[in-house]
Amino acid sequence: MNNLLSLLSVVIGNPGRNVRKENEHIFFCPFCNHYKPKLQVNLVSQFWHCWVCDSKGRRLYQLFKKLNANRSQFRELSEIVGDSFYSAESKEVSNKVSLPKEYKPLWIKETGNIIRKHAMSYLNKRKISEGDIIKYQIGYCDYGLYSNRIIIPSYDEDMKLNYFLARDFYSSYQKYKNPPVSKNVIVFDSLINWNEPIVLCEGVFDGISIKRNAIPLLGKNIPKALLEKIINKNINKVYLALDADAKSEILKITDILSKYNIDVYIIKLKEDTDPSDAGFEEMLKYVKNSESSSFTEQIMMKLNNI
Repeated sequence: MNNLLSLLSVVIGNPGRNVRKENEHIFFCPFCNHYKPKLQVNLVSQFWHCWVCDSKGRRLYQLFKKLNANRSQFRELSEIVGDSFYSAESKEVSNKVSLPKEYKPLWIKETGNIIRKHAMSYLNKRKISEGDIIKYQIGYCDYGLYSNRIIIPSYDEDMKLNYFLARDFYSSYQKYKNPPVSKNVIVFDSLINWNEPIVLCEGVFDGISIKRNAIPLLGKNIPKALLEKIINKNINKVYLALDADAKSEILKITDILSKYNIDVYIIKLKEDTDPSDAGFEEMLKYVKNSESSSFTEQIMMKLNNI
């Protein structure tokens, strides 16, 4: 406890004092500079809250981030609280990925190419417009390792390719043949406005269907890289648009995000319906009708074993 108190005193800029409540310490708030110590910190739960300006969080990592702590202070915090997952220096080295050499942009017409016609027909059935094809730089391969597959690239905020989806548009035994690289990426990062709420969905076609600030998870769990960016960008509202059968995963993600004071709005889709089935207009209605997941609702979800 003494090591943590010493570190907090340095980062916050004043030693503060103990309060009667066990494991609680109170400091002069660096955010509102009130003349009395009003920033209360629980040294065990890590919850912190200023009773004047209402600055608050559920992890000391957030407090250190707001106070521009240096790397050595983050490292020391990690050693004390054992929260190495959020160490400022923790970075995952991802494998390099490149588009298939046979990739062809679908927005460039090729007269007489029957495979391209089949690819376009498949996208039309999935309600993918020509505007979507250009926005997401959707292409296809008519030969090679990814032959007869739609190719949907994903780029990071620096416009570097970080992943691509390869979806068969015929009826082969293997629907998807994606690159052999880590899925710990932020899909469509280059298209996200991080100053606005984001929508988390399962698949790439779901993200295209939602259109606005949608990030596919490539599954039902939130990748580490995405969670870190949501926290670092101070996102305060997240919509969850997972399939109706992903109830336990919805609860898990809600639990994680709620710890960082992020409001989670659960989009309750109908059974056997996903965002790509619903389409953009229908998804807009779902988003507007979604409600913030309260603590009571989360408890009820757990009691119902979902």
